[in-house]
This record gives sequence, C-alpha cells and structure tokens, in this order.
Amino acid sequence: MFDVQYSEYFTNRTSLITDVAEQNKILFWIQNVREYGLSNPPKGVFVGKISPSWKNLDPKSPNYIFAQKHNLWHYHIGHEIYIDSPGGYKTSDWLVHFIWDKRNPKMRSVIKLVHYSSHKTLTTFPLPSIHML
Repeated sequence: MFDVQYSEYFTNRTSLITDVAEQNKILFWIQNVREYGLSNPPKGVFVGKISPSWKNLDPKSPNYIFAQKHNLWHYHIGHEIYIDSPGGYKTSDWLVHFIWDKRNPKMRSVIKLVHYSSHKTLTTFPLPSIHML
C-alpha cells in the first residue's frame, strides 16, 4: 500500500543500532506502514503517536517553517518504552522522522524515512537538518 523510502542518513544511522529489540520495533513499524499506510490504518496497528513535526510549534519559528516546508512528520517508535499520554495515544523518547507530503495526491502513499533520534536529553524538539533529508 505505502512505498517506504530511506534517506542515506537514515540508513547509515539505523545501521549502527545493535539492540535487536530496537531494530525490530523500527522494522515492524515499517512493515505496518507498507501494509496499512498512514492515512487510515486499522485501529491498534500503530501504538505510538504519529504527528506532524510542526504541531505545537510557534508558526513564526524557524523550526515550524522548516518542518512544514519539508512535510516532516514523526512517529514515537516505542524505544525504550511507551508512555500513556492524554488523548489515548502513546509517546516514547525515540522518534522516527519522515517526509510525508499527504497534501499532494501523487505522494499520499509515499514516505521517506530521514531521521531517528531521542529527545530525552534535548531542550528542543529534535528535527532533522537539511543534509539528512
């Protein structure tokens, strides 16, 4: 259903992961994206929160402008654990960032994985930089 592509940065970054459980969480998520897509998956397929990366940012901030311009989204992958959040979804420290231009009919079923990072130790939300895209 969905075409999943990878940036060179994402491929290099995830090749460094040695924890099999962490690798499996990423691979399982990718498999589910391919099979069910992101627009209307069956309930319970994605445990973690999927969200536009510009959400909750100041619309005048450079990060908001960058994230929206590049159609950046993120998924809480569940590494190391999921945490229940208000609204009935789960968040985690580790995020997979991806490009998803769902407003473009030709690109609604294509994502490009570009970044994988933790935000536990950062004071700002981690966004990929332009060279990672």
